[in-house]
Amino acid sequence: MTGQLQMPTEKVVWSIQNLVDLHKKDKLVINKEYQRSEVWKDPKRQLLIDSILNDYDIGSIILRQKEDKWEVLDGQQRLKAIFDFVEGNLPLSMETAKYGGKKWDELDPSVQWGQFMNRLVYTTKIYSIDDETTSRIFLRVQEGMPLIGAEKLNAMRGKFRNKVFEVSQHSIFKQTRISEFRFAYRHLTAQYADQEIGDGVLKHIFRDAKFRGLKEIYKIYKDTLPPKVFDRVSSTFDFLQKALGTSAQVITKKSDFLTICLLTSYILQKFAIKGKENKFRDFVVDFLHKVEIAGYTDTEGYYTYWVARSSSPDSKSQIDNRFQIMLRKFLEYEPTVEPKDPQREFDWGQKLTIYTRAYKKARQEGKQEAECAICGQPTPLDKGAPDHIKPHTLGGKTTVENGQWTCISCNSAKKDKYPVQ
Repeated sequence: MTGQLQMPTEKVVWSIQNLVDLHKKDKLVINKEYQRSEVWKDPKRQLLIDSILNDYDIGSIILRQKEDKWEVLDGQQRLKAIFDFVEGNLPLSMETAKYGGKKWDELDPSVQWGQFMNRLVYTTKIYSIDDETTSRIFLRVQEGMPLIGAEKLNAMRGKFRNKVFEVSQHSIFKQTRISEFRFAYRHLTAQYADQEIGDGVLKHIFRDAKFRGLKEIYKIYKDTLPPKVFDRVSSTFDFLQKALGTSAQVITKKSDFLTICLLTSYILQKFAIKGKENKFRDFVVDFLHKVEIAGYTDTEGYYTYWVARSSSPDSKSQIDNRFQIMLRKFLEYEPTVEPKDPQREFDWGQKLTIYTRAYKKARQEGKQEAECAICGQPTPLDKGAPDHIKPHTLGGKTTVENGQWTCISCNSAKKDKYPVQ
């Protein structure tokens, strides 16, 4: 049959006692590199124990031999429930006939051994297969089960996947309040790394961060790695660790973490941020606080950001929305930050921030559009340009603080003259 997996296997019937003995001897291994976290809640775990006591079939366990141990390819949730029950950490459901609510030690030995430990479980043992084949088996046996995208990605193999696994061990994740549940750190790392491909962050050209797109990236970069991507990812994580430290605990949403990574990468590449780590930390804390308290009448953009992280947060449009808002807010918060290159032109983010400042001022005065700081004419975003208050040729810095919004005509005519204030 085309695509059939050929491997040495053996189908055996083991008692639950056999499996418990292997567990106690540390001979059963849950490979957390690709196996998913515990996802069964207690009611489902209790239902499994009830099924065993009633001699119902609980499906097959699939094990892979690794030296003198057995790696669980399918059956992790069932085995964990069994072991927790036997170790007294899982009581029976109150609905279990005769034994409702009881723990292992409260059961009669005839129930412990006759009705539970002696129950037989079908087991498939697989010998001598490599990691890639192991992952293929894992994906196949999970078909029809509720694996999330992060778990499916993690079961794929290749250089991109392996690098994601390596970099996702960075300590910055543990400083946040984002749970590692179901490979969240690896998934976030993959989402962020994907945005860095092709200088996407620098060019602020973002892509959907959904499973389908990430799956294709894993396939494309199975045998090679995209240039510089993981160098930038590591640099971003290092900066966040240094700047935020324990303050990273304010990050509770995965979408916030991704956006902060994009902002960090962008400013590290574009601005002279060294020495401003404390300012960055204070900004992140302040920004996330304002997002949490933003209401429907918010006119500062914080509620818009809240919506962008709550509705389709992995879509490219919402990623772009969040990035633009956070970048603009950072440049408003720290208007003295300078571009790395001694250039005359304002950065795209600076332009957006200077325009927004002029727009807010106009709205406060009851006007509909930002006005040119020189001639006073309405000047929308596509009809104007940021201008140095103190000319660049006279030592004026290319910063938001030294910027004003002007129409194209005044911007061209001003040259090196100070504007009339």
